[in-house]
Amino acid sequence: MKKADKGPTRHGNSKRIYELLGEMCAMGLATPAWHRQRALETPKPTSLPPSRICVETKLIHTALAAGCEGWHDERSAVRDYGLRFLPQHLMQGGLGRRLYCTLLDYRFLDAKLGLFGPMALVEDFDHSLLTGSAGLTDPVTIKHLRAALASGANVLARSPQRLASQLLGRLLGDRSRNIAGLLNAAVRDGGGEEPWLRPLKRCLPLA
Repeated sequence: MKKADKGPTRHGNSKRIYELLGEMCAMGLATPAWHRQRALETPKPTSLPPSRICVETKLIHTALAAGCEGWHDERSAVRDYGLRFLPQHLMQGGLGRRLYCTLLDYRFLDAKLGLFGPMALVEDFDHSLLTGSAGLTDPVTIKHLRAALASGANVLARSPQRLASQLLGRLLGDRSRNIAGLLNAAVRDGGGEEPWLRPLKRCLPLA
């Protein structure tokens, strides 16, 4: 006979999970399942919530996305996490416009490429197009930028500092004003203080 599920225990990490869920309930980020059925009060932060929790995921992802904005600061403790997961939190939080702006931010692309490689960027664009998050704003621009990154992935994996050259070589002449803004940022910031090759016209294929 199958034993009834009593929910998580109150030992070790599970106790901390209870505490975090209790705090989320108190802030309105999560709602106990029985709250909607019996109209009971939300537990206080110090009380342990029941095993069944209805989590307001969009609010949680929105809050996490706000915390991820620390990626701008190279000394920030959340920089690595922010670069890795900010697009996902923006997607799950329904923040399509902010996701679109993030994916066209040259500084974000350059920083994430340096830490996680080109395929991590390509995956961000793939997920965005799959969910329709940023793609609803301007799908053509998102597809073109994704294609440029995927086409240059082999080069960028070996030499991430060539991001500006790769983008210019594959996207110059694109009619999108947002692509033009990205390329202007690439010209301004590309290569940092090191010499770099700046294409003056499209000279690389776009897959």
